[in-house]
Amino acid sequence: FTLTATGIYVDGSTRNVSPAWTSSSASATVTNGVVTASTVTSDTPVTITATHTEGSVTRQATYQFTVKAPVLSLFFVSCNASQVNAGATLLPTATASYGGGVTRSVTPSWSTNSSAATVATDGTLTANTVTADTPVSVNAVYSEGGVSRAASCNLTVKPAAAALTNLTLSAGANE
Repeated sequence: FTLTATGIYVDGSTRNVSPAWTSSSASATVTNGVVTASTVTSDTPVTITATHTEGSVTRQATYQFTVKAPVLSLFFVSCNASQVNAGATLLPTATASYGGGVTRSVTPSWSTNSSAATVATDGTLTANTVTADTPVSVNAVYSEGGVSRAASCNLTVKPAAAALTNLTLSAGANE
């Protein structure tokens, strides 16, 4: 948006003036009255100050507003693999999407639907011991600004490869 500075004179007349502009926050910049807000993660109050000097008289005016954080619209998770071997770990990713094409990585609450895998609060998934391929749904819930979204991804926990435990020798039938 654009702010216009108007000088009001002792005789009651008015005219537009070109003051020096400042912003109280990096969340919004002002150049020649044109205010540009940046993307913020939480609502941020801003005060724009116009300072104008004529002769020996200096006057200031302020305009206050809040740069609003974008509202969470979509939430995605990726398992980053379709399968994981028992005993291995992987780190799923979570992405929040906001209006205007803004996205960012977030840390949701994680869970799984199966004892074949456990997931820590930081999202690290550990594949537990299984005897057969076991499907697992990795679930995530993310809340921000009073809005909650849930998403999930699926993977398969594979049994660990059989480990060699012994070696035997046998002679052929004609020996």
